[in-house]
Formats: sequence, C-alpha cells, structure tokens
Amino acid sequence: MPRVNIDELLDLAYESDDDEEIGKIAKKILEHDPNHPEALLLLSDTLEEDEEQLTLLRRAYAAAKVIFYSEFSEGEEDEALDSDSGMIYAGIIQRMIIPLSEGGKTDEAFQLAHDLKILDPEGQMQSHSLYYYMLLKKKDFTRALEETMKDSSRSLAWAWSRFIAVFMLSGECGASAKNFWEAIQMGPDVPFYMFGNYDEPEEDFEDEDFAFAVLFAEHVACNSEELTAYVMSRANLFGLLSNRITKETPDEYDAAIEIMKISGLMDNYRKLSDETEGKNHTDESIIKMISGELSC
Repeated sequence: MPRVNIDELLDLAYESDDDEEIGKIAKKILEHDPNHPEALLLLSDTLEEDEEQLTLLRRAYAAAKVIFYSEFSEGEEDEALDSDSGMIYAGIIQRMIIPLSEGGKTDEAFQLAHDLKILDPEGQMQSHSLYYYMLLKKKDFTRALEETMKDSSRSLAWAWSRFIAVFMLSGECGASAKNFWEAIQMGPDVPFYMFGNYDEPEEDFEDEDFAFAVLFAEHVACNSEELTAYVMSRANLFGLLSNRITKETPDEYDAAIEIMKISGLMDNYRKLSDETEGKNHTDESIIKMISGELSC
C-alpha cells in the first residue's frame, strides 16, 4: 500500500465543504489507519443516519481516549485543550452528547457531558451548556440549581438553567421571575429563536442566542405546561413592547395579543404600551418596567 501523508489529507478535508469529497478523504485515511479518530469523526459528519454516525463516533471516542490517556494521566484532564489529542477527544465527546440524548441514551449522554465539563472547565466547547442540558433532561432540577450556584461562568446556559430549575422546583414566584428576566437581559433574542419568531441564521453566521435557543427550547416546551405558558406570555409581552413583534407581521402580532389575553396580561400590556409609546426605551429599561409592573 503506497505511503500517504495523513496530515495533508486532513488539511484537504478541513478545507473542503463538499461532504462527498470529505468522505472520500476520510476513507482514504482509514485505509491506512482504521481507527484514526479525526478521520472517523469527519466521516461521521458526512452521514445522515444517526445510528451510523454514532457507530463511527463510538469508534472514534474509544481510539481518541486511548491516545489521550497515553499522554495524560487521570487528574490532568483539565489540561486537555492545551493538546491536539485532548482537543480531538473533547470534540468527539461534544459531538456525541446530543445524538445519544435524542436516542434515549440519557445516562450515557450525561456521563459524557460530565466528562466534557472536566476536560473543558472554562466552557470553551459548550461543555457547561451541554452539562446543564443533560441535568435538565434527567429532570434533576435540584442538582441543576446547585451547580448554577457554584458556577461563575454567567453564560446563557447558566441563566436559563437556573431559571428553569427554580421554576420547576418552586413554580411561579419572585425568585423564578427574577431569574427569568435576568436570562432575558443576557440574551434578549433567545425566546424569539426558541419559539420560531426569528429565522435560523445563515450557516456561516455564528449566533450564540440561536445555538442556545435550539439547545434549550425542548425544556421550555416539554417540562411542564405551566413553564411553557410562563415563558411564552412574558417573552411575548417583552417582544411587543420592544418592537420585536409588530403589526408588520400580522400573524405573530395577533398570536402575541391572543397570548396576552389568555395569560391575563392584556391590561398590563395596555398600560405599559401607553407608557412606552413614542419613547426610545432600551431593552434593559423595558425589562425593568415589566418586572416592576408584574411584581405589583
């Protein structure tokens, strides 16, 4: 078998945006190294069937783990992202969590999320978001809240996880309201991606709010009808007052007004609308006004 330069082949694969070409390059690498982690990862990304993807990812994970722990010992995992082997190992784990979770393998997905958080303590690879996602998936709201209390990252994942955990443990209360509006202030557009008011960004545009909304929408929609109603009513009120929802999009506007009526917030909306009409309020000032109005 002729010698090949695997690094050059990998560079070609990463430079390409054609799945067929990437697949051919990955298979060529695998002819020379059947358990090459990066080639297995690249090939998995060209497949459409979840089970086929997971089969390759499991192979990649097993091979990458051996390579990583040949360089690092247990207890040194937090140094992973300083090395190529650690980056590859963490990247494969990151790629596996959501497919495993969606496939009903919640415990396995949670363990990987836990491992990724150790490999990536600073959350550079969305490790904290995925860890919170899996805690909520397991409906371990007490632990989710405890973890947010210890976490200094103050990310969107942190804020929404804290709110969801508080709401699921205590229902509608002052604490859940405070946490909800803090989450909105950190990412004002999140609920509008979450509920489909905003379109998905272009593929080459990285939007943190969108990525987060996709990850967490399931928990707002599925954990309880009360949680969903709470988020939708407050988010739509904020959307109307901040002109994210206007009469220029009649379907969205009519739906938001109907939600105001059903949730009993119509009078609050009218009052706040009168106060904000013709004035250039910031998101922060609108949130403050809503918070004060609904706490009365």
